[in-house]
Amino acid sequence: MTRIGSTETAEGSSAATAPVTQPEAPPVPAPDGGSTDSTAADFGSPGLSRRSYAILLLLAVIVGGSGRFFGPLLGTVVIVLLPEWLRFMQNWYLAAFGFAIVALMIWLPGGILSIPDRINPRRRAR
Repeated sequence: MTRIGSTETAEGSSAATAPVTQPEAPPVPAPDGGSTDSTAADFGSPGLSRRSYAILLLLAVIVGGSGRFFGPLLGTVVIVLLPEWLRFMQNWYLAAFGFAIVALMIWLPGGILSIPDRINPRRRAR
């Protein structure tokens, strides 16, 4: 490489100039695990939010029977399949699903697995 004269002349004569950029800072994880961003990320999205999932999980426990081992499992099956069974009602299936859940909570406050206890009161005394 030959010297062209001054440094300004050498800088101007180079064919490619590299842009000067600053390195980006690495992402810092939030101490709350990103829960502060979850409300902003779910805004306007058609999917279920985290709160909706929590409510459905709680509803599954209540519907199945909270004091029983298989209660939440049965409640989950009912919560998932009941809206699918009611799809023939087209636009009214969510209203029928809500009515069925409210009726179930009124007449079976112990969940679906409390039906044998209501049929045979001696079983409850054990």
